[in-house]
Amino acid sequence: MRVLHLTKTADGAGWAAAQAAELVKLGVEVHVALPSAHGRTVQKWADGGALVHIVPTDMPMGRPWAVPAAISRLRALVSSVRPDIIHSHFLRSTVLLRLALGPNHTTPRVYQVAGPLHLEYRFWRSLELSIAGPSDHWIASSRCVMADRKSVV
Repeated sequence: MRVLHLTKTADGAGWAAAQAAELVKLGVEVHVALPSAHGRTVQKWADGGALVHIVPTDMPMGRPWAVPAAISRLRALVSSVRPDIIHSHFLRSTVLLRLALGPNHTTPRVYQVAGPLHLEYRFWRSLELSIAGPSDHWIASSRCVMADRKSVV
């Protein structure tokens, strides 16, 4: 199995790198898209056995002209890696992924919802749900997230 992780940071999300390391121990081929080769957690991903790709996956908010290039880079990464599943750890990476692949792309995609904040705002909640397709799934990281997620579906 091949999994592609998307994260918006090379400085944080150590918990995501730890999850990936556990997958590697189980025999999963793990790839990760990081925005930079320099950051506090880059080495943690590499030490855990993930294949690191330097591809920014954070939605370029406030720079709409940069969105087409970001979409193109993400599509190229997905085509190159050919993952069996894509695991996204942040809302803006998830939004960019869904825009890049469209709602009918067949690769399963999971969004690990770290917190319920975006679900509390009608715009972000509506945006996220409106661009999701049959291959999109959610992982609630807490009971609070699960309760919020159930209330918006």
